[in-house]
Amino acid sequence: MKKIFLVIFLSILLCFNIQNSQLNFFATNFEGKYVFYTSQILNDENVSVEKSGMGYVLTCSTKYATKIKSKLNINLIKGESFSFLGVKSEVENLIKRFNIKVLNKEVLDEILVIDGYSSKFGEFVCTSCGNVNIQIAFNKGTITVGTPLILGSF
Repeated sequence: MKKIFLVIFLSILLCFNIQNSQLNFFATNFEGKYVFYTSQILNDENVSVEKSGMGYVLTCSTKYATKIKSKLNINLIKGESFSFLGVKSEVENLIKRFNIKVLNKEVLDEILVIDGYSSKFGEFVCTSCGNVNIQIAFNKGTITVGTPLILGSF
């Protein structure tokens, strides 16, 4: 059932050519962990907050992600990521659905990490591979998608 929802929502996203660097569609349609990397602290019973360098890591269940994001200053969000249970073939499906140009694909400590660029997403970071605005990791049955990068663990 989750795969059907993923295909439907990704198809809608592609049909309208929506540029969305925040991965909101995951937050409203899948169970998992949603993380905001921001310089803004937020006190909410549905979010855990960790200090990280000069910013904060805000973690919540996907069912609260839209609510939490609405309380944040969008200009202070430096990145977002979403983790969910899945199989390796779903990584390839994401690459196809978002029309991601794979810039780097490597296995680090048995974790598949893919850096890419897609016109479907906004902000990017310059790396030795080129301009990256989406990163996908597959680690023992967990898929993590981050934009522009996965700034935390995967």
